[in-house]
Amino acid sequence: VGHEPGNTVVGVEGAQAVPPETPTKNPASPSGEGAGEHGDQHHEHEEASEQDVHISEEEREIALFAKEDLVRFGCEFAEIDEKLRFSQRWDERQQLLYELRDSAIKTDPRVLRTLRHVARNDDNVNLRLQAAEVLIHVGLQGIPEQIWLLSHEHWHTRLDALTTLERGAEADDEGVLAAFGTTLLDSSATVRERAIKVLITLAIKRKKELRAGEKVHRFPEFVVYRLLERLQDTDSKVRQTAIDGIVEVAVEGDSYIIQALAEKMQSDSAPIRKSGTEAMQRLALKFNEVESKELR
Repeated sequence: VGHEPGNTVVGVEGAQAVPPETPTKNPASPSGEGAGEHGDQHHEHEEASEQDVHISEEEREIALFAKEDLVRFGCEFAEIDEKLRFSQRWDERQQLLYELRDSAIKTDPRVLRTLRHVARNDDNVNLRLQAAEVLIHVGLQGIPEQIWLLSHEHWHTRLDALTTLERGAEADDEGVLAAFGTTLLDSSATVRERAIKVLITLAIKRKKELRAGEKVHRFPEFVVYRLLERLQDTDSKVRQTAIDGIVEVAVEGDSYIIQALAEKMQSDSAPIRKSGTEAMQRLALKFNEVESKELR
C-alpha cells in the first residue's frame, strides 16, 4: 500500500509510520501564530494516540487467535488462507473447509474473511456452498451474509444463497422469510422456482417444530401473497411449484387464500385459471383429510 510523502500510514501490517510534516501556522488563532502551531501539533498528537490504541487492539485480537494456530491447524492460518484462495486442487480446498469447520474458533475475524471470499469467488459451486455453510457454523454473521447475497447481480450466486439458507436458516426466522418474499419476484425463473421450494422445505421443518400449545404455523401473509402472485408467473414450472407451495403453507382458516384462488379461477388467462383451480382442488383434499383425521 503506497502513501504520499509526509502522511502517516495507519492500519497496515508491517507499515512504518512516517513522521507528519510540520503543521502550518494558524494566523487566525486568537493566541497568535505560536499558539496555532502548538494547538495543531497537540491535536495531531491526540489523533495519533487514538490510532495507535486502535491498531494495538486489533493486533492484540489477531495475536490472541494466532497463538493457537499451531495447536488448532498445525500451521499458521496464513498458509490455510493462501491455499483456499490460490490452490488449483479443489479437493485440497474442500478438505481445508472441513478442517475449518471442525477446528476454527467461532468469530475469528481472519477465518470469517477467508470464508466470505471463498463463498463469493471460488470457481467450484459446491465449494462456494460449503464455504457458506461453514461461515454459518463458525460466525454469527452467516445468515445475514446469505440474505445479502440474495440480491447479488449474478443469478447463480443468488441460487447458491438460497440453498445455503435452506440448510442453515431457522424455519420461523422473519428476516429470512422477508428476504424470500422479495426473491419470489426475482428476474430469474430458476431463482423464483428455487425460492418457492425452499419455502416449502421451511414449512415442513416448521411443522415438525411446533411449540407447546401450537396446532399450526402460519407464514406471514405478505409472503403467502407473493406466493399467490406466482400462479400467474410467465414460467409454467414456477406456476406449478407455486401450487405446491400454497398447498403446503395454507392452513384451515386462511380465508384470504381461498378468496385469492377464487379470483384466479375467474381470470381471463387460461393458465392462471388452471393454476387457481388446481390449487383450490388440492386444498380441498388437504383440509378434508385433516378433518377426517380429527374425527377419528
